[in-house]
Amino acid sequence: MADVGIITNIAEDYTIAQGSSSASKAKLQMFESKIVVCDIDSYHEIYYPHSSASQQSFHQSFPFSRSQLAHGSSPSLHLPVKTANTFSIEEGENDNANVKAHHIHYELHKTSFFVEVTDLKMADGELLNTSFEVSTFAPAQHHLENTLSAITASLSLGTPIESIVKGLENFRGLPGRTSLLKIRKMTIIEEINPGINVTAVKKAVDMVKNYEKPALILGGSYGVTCEEIDEESLSNFLDHLDDVFLILTGDLGLSLREKMVKSPVYHDKIEMAINHVKDEGLENILLIYRSNFRELSRR
Repeated sequence: MADVGIITNIAEDYTIAQGSSSASKAKLQMFESKIVVCDIDSYHEIYYPHSSASQQSFHQSFPFSRSQLAHGSSPSLHLPVKTANTFSIEEGENDNANVKAHHIHYELHKTSFFVEVTDLKMADGELLNTSFEVSTFAPAQHHLENTLSAITASLSLGTPIESIVKGLENFRGLPGRTSLLKIRKMTIIEEINPGINVTAVKKAVDMVKNYEKPALILGGSYGVTCEEIDEESLSNFLDHLDDVFLILTGDLGLSLREKMVKSPVYHDKIEMAINHVKDEGLENILLIYRSNFRELSRR
């Protein structure tokens, strides 16, 4: 398929194709690539549950056809050992990922961390062992995980470390996905993501809790991706959210409100929700909206 295939993570192995397949099966096609980049948890727990870093070897064949992948009919996700470079946020001595982030200092505009590279397999067949420091826009853990996937893929392709560091230093987020918007005293952290899941919502909320006068505006539309969010799990999480001011919006927000024990503020328009938090004197606003950017840009 490619020189390097990337699987960022499988935080929630949601169903797709009307329940006939799953995210993990859909992403199996990445294993047709010469090298696979994958977060270490997904790699060991889903694709190679019995493997270890020392067992990885080169040039193993891919076991399933494209038609099997498309219909989710593969007999198992336990694949033969294949060349992979894994990444993780370092949590313990038993973490044998090829690329690890440690000494992480999260900030809203810039997060700094050290990168430790161990026996990373490069496209030219060489192994890379090195370390370096990075500073980039990655305000929450799930943003950092995406950054690590990009670093790992770039190193696998032989991209110079200096180019990686410089590129990340200049990164300011992606408008329409994750970016910052300043409106007078308010800072709005925009997560305009059609496929955001409950795990990512929780991580983002944990991030905004650390800032003064936080608020969460959450909602969106249906039918923008092949998978929908777990509303039961999300509504339960929101019911126990006490230290962040909550406003729900859109069709998704209305449905969540109906499932909750609490009755949070609801506005059908995002403009009204933003004006509400402004009137409350809140300053750091996390806006999570399941939509495509074209729809939201009309507001």
